[in-house]
Amino acid sequence: MKSLWYVWLVLFPFLSLAQEVSDTVLIQKEKKDLSFIHQLEEAEVLKLNFENIDEKLFLAYESNYDNKISFEEPSIKKTPFSFSVFTNVGEFLFRFREENYGGNYTFCDYGGYLKPLNLYLIYQEDRLYQNFMGLDSLTGEKFELFGFNKHYNAGASISKKDEQLLFYATFEDEDLESNICIYHLEQKKLKNFFTEDWSIDTLVWIDEQHLALKVSSVIEKTEGKNEPISYDIQYLKATIVE
Repeated sequence: MKSLWYVWLVLFPFLSLAQEVSDTVLIQKEKKDLSFIHQLEEAEVLKLNFENIDEKLFLAYESNYDNKISFEEPSIKKTPFSFSVFTNVGEFLFRFREENYGGNYTFCDYGGYLKPLNLYLIYQEDRLYQNFMGLDSLTGEKFELFGFNKHYNAGASISKKDEQLLFYATFEDEDLESNICIYHLEQKKLKNFFTEDWSIDTLVWIDEQHLALKVSSVIEKTEGKNEPISYDIQYLKATIVE
């Protein structure tokens, strides 16, 4: 099965840890089990049943969902060239743009704080791949959570009961590709869905068994490079099949 995602089995080696340890201590919360980062090698197939819904119902689902990713944490410090996040073990510094081997550059940005998992999300990309990295605010552990080998739009969210962590990656052009990857925190199961039928504009959880999506599919391809592509917008309700 074609897939865009991969999970690395090693800690991220090249991000720099600031030498000066901060006095900031985050509030201790229950630590969720993210050991799947080191254990899972392959994902099972994520089976989804789709039905069409109207825009009004989709907007109702969207307004009733909170992805629990905060961008207002006080433990973030930004400069024009970098940002730092503070954990219980010290300060971690990330540069927005950093030169690596061969004169290429790695670009980095802050993806928010996922409160239920005590996890900072760090977004990175270079000319070969993009990924979400997780930084545990309690232990300082760093994990690559979700990566993909093309330049895609991507997002992350957690289910309403904090039981399932979801990442998606989507590419919108004349050729469409989308992946939805869900990890069940209690069952320690990783599942992946792939389609070439549409790209994802928005994805929200309805409950632990259902998702709502706004997607785009190509209805008219271009004849020349300067002609726009026409897309059809659809609203879908997806049921996760066990």
